[in-house]
Amino acid sequence: MCDAFLRYWQSHGLEFDGKRGFSEAESLALFGLPLTEARIETNSSGDTVLTQWFERARFELHTNLGPDVVLLGLLGREAFEPQIEPQIDPRCADMPEPVNGYVSPNCITVAELSG
Repeated sequence: MCDAFLRYWQSHGLEFDGKRGFSEAESLALFGLPLTEARIETNSSGDTVLTQWFERARFELHTNLGPDVVLLGLLGREAFEPQIEPQIDPRCADMPEPVNGYVSPNCITVAELSG
């Protein structure tokens, strides 16, 4: 972990023992273990930031907000954002709109099998 991510990981966690600060077990319980190395990524807001993925979180270093400003990725919002409807294949243009859902059937070309 880079220094900013390590400091953030160590200073946040689930409270288990009632003591000040967070133990390694408390931080581990909240975020989990790192899954990736720190790397530059563009997040869903369009910001290009140093990012590291953990089992239960994504850390982002937002240096434009100040030195060592770590924010958590907006995973829930990203997962539940309305998706852009897919482009309709022209071969499916005569199919009716789906009812009570957004599922569009795949177009299948039927070929006769010889044999």
